Amino acid sequence: MSDIHDRISALESQLDDLKAAVDESEEIATPSTRRDLIKKVVIGAAGVAAGSALMARPAAALDGSTLLMGLEGGQNEATLGTRANYTGVGTRAAFVFQSGTTYANSDANFPAALAGWAGPSGTVATGVYGYSAKPSGFGVVGYASSSGAIGGVFLGNRAQLTLWPNPALPTGQNYVGDLYQTKVGTTGNLWACVGDGPPSVFRKLAGPDTAGSLHLLAAPVRVYDSRPGNAPIVGGDGALGGSIRTIDLHTGFVGAVATPACPAGATGALISVTLDATTAQGFLAVFSNALPDVGSSNLNWYTTGQILAVTTVSAVDAAAKIKVKAGGGGTTQIVVDVIGYYL
Repeated sequence: MSDIHDRISALESQLDDLKAAVDESEEIATPSTRRDLIKKVVIGAAGVAAGSALMARPAAALDGSTLLMGLEGGQNEATLGTRANYTGVGTRAAFVFQSGTTYANSDANFPAALAGWAGPSGTVATGVYGYSAKPSGFGVVGYASSSGAIGGVFLGNRAQLTLWPNPALPTGQNYVGDLYQTKVGTTGNLWACVGDGPPSVFRKLAGPDTAGSLHLLAAPVRVYDSRPGNAPIVGGDGALGGSIRTIDLHTGFVGAVATPACPAGATGALISVTLDATTAQGFLAVFSNALPDVGSSNLNWYTTGQILAVTTVSAVDAAAKIKVKAGGGGTTQIVVDVIGYYL
């Protein structure tokens, strides 16, 4: 604490000179006693207000120094407390607020006008915290006016950005550009507002019941071909008859080169199914290997000797497998190529 009192004494000796700087400032209202105001600015505002009031004529006692806030006698300023550092001319951060033991005044780490730092020691874990109780307020606003500037940058090891979720979408006023995270239990959905309200219009961007993004492969990967030495698939009588083959979409070939296709964990696949050497008539149904029999069809043939192809989308199981079922009484050879997958 003696260090702080010494700095205050040094500043008080300069108050007469500082009066002139205050008179020239348009941002500070005229007080009844300017000396008292300057004392409050220097002592109470913890360096930030002091810096703004004294920029025209900075106090040498503050340049490069550390003003410790909330410390009691006997505490070690190297390990405890909050520091407000005015870094002075020529540095990359005008002010650094720091809790913890390191990077208190690091020009290499803070190229900013104002930097908040939560060091590795102590219990403080947030560098900057913004909060607004106003219905139309903002907790934190990032703004950049230059053509090449960015309003905000986020970097993190666990995540670059986290939205704290609520169980349901808001029902009040929202605007285009609003992002919202909902969570029930251990799963959640990410939403974007695409229409001003009320009622606002939201679209789901991601969630456990969405397909994810389509990833197109550089070239189609052939994952199955029944023609080289395999018997044709045989269709049974009626929609639920016929044989079923399980096909693994995980890997295949581009020419003679083994190539990954649909990874495990994908939700679905974009595939091409080709029929060759058909007999009689029949149909094929394509569906996830996780499902039992289904009564649908993706491709139909009506006579012997046809060659037909269709592009379709199918869900896959956790191991990226599908089922292909034949029905209708005829037979056919089948070829399956993976064009892309959803993840």
